[in-house]
Amino acid sequence: MHPAAPSLKGHPEIMIIHADERSTVVAGNGWHTDVSCDERPTTLPPTGGDTIFASMYAAYDDLSDTMKAFLAPLQAKHESLHVYAGRYGTKKEGSRDGSFPESVHPVVRTHPVTGRKALYVNRAFTTRILGLSPLESRSLLDMLFTHQENPKYQCRFRWRPNSVAM
Repeated sequence: MHPAAPSLKGHPEIMIIHADERSTVVAGNGWHTDVSCDERPTTLPPTGGDTIFASMYAAYDDLSDTMKAFLAPLQAKHESLHVYAGRYGTKKEGSRDGSFPESVHPVVRTHPVTGRKALYVNRAFTTRILGLSPLESRSLLDMLFTHQENPKYQCRFRWRPNSVAM
């Protein structure tokens, strides 16, 4: 269930996504990992509009060995207060858990089976790199976000009935 967005009455697992000519914000309008502020992030929905996936494995692989070594021990804060507070008319008390989630995740995640490494930061929820000054953190995050957004890491998927994306 989404931590703050409105849901279908009687079905809290279904998030209502609506935009019209008066909307100032459109859900999914920027590159993001869905709800990475949760301790256990959510998965993609089984149906919907086009989804553009970006390979954070490929983005990581393209980094220099020096940058990979620098990023290896770093952890990042993923927060949601700045994203959800008031956006859906939601107050902390009315959210899924009575608060807006936040978590700390490694900047580089390692797949538990393959051992392959991937970047795990995103513009929507990653707010800072722990252990770095605010200027260092912002500069590094901006570089990583720009790097991740390179079209060479992207794949567009058009959902159809019975589609499965892996």
